[in-house]
Amino acid sequence: MNRVLVLFLLCSATVLVADESEFENPSYQCATEQITGFSKNEDTGQWEDDQHPYTARSQYSIEYDERRALYIVHIVDSLRSRPLELAECPTGFEQGYWRGFLHCEGTVKFVFSQRTNRFALFTWQHGYLNDDPSGLTGVQIGSCTET
Repeated sequence: MNRVLVLFLLCSATVLVADESEFENPSYQCATEQITGFSKNEDTGQWEDDQHPYTARSQYSIEYDERRALYIVHIVDSLRSRPLELAECPTGFEQGYWRGFLHCEGTVKFVFSQRTNRFALFTWQHGYLNDDPSGLTGVQIGSCTET
């Protein structure tokens, strides 16, 4: 009887460890819900609200890259054979005051809250900061689901 119980407990512990590792580094699929931004009016030289002619709802994925040991944010585009990497999240999910937040930088700045499953993506900051009329400065907000 004791051997059966020990065997059962060992098997249960193995299953729990396997299940726990599955959720250690969750992945997320995200969709833009709203977008706004600014562009430079070439006639006036002023930066103005831009309603972005490309208001298509962008899709993103947040995935853990085992090889690089960090989270990566990709844009998911049906026209591409592979997702395009936008940002790396070198610190992983934060602890302390920022607990559950993922801070990512690359081509864009991407911040994700694990508690609310919401994200904010900041694009093309260099347009405004460098006074470059070809660079739009924008913000996208949206939500994610764990996959």
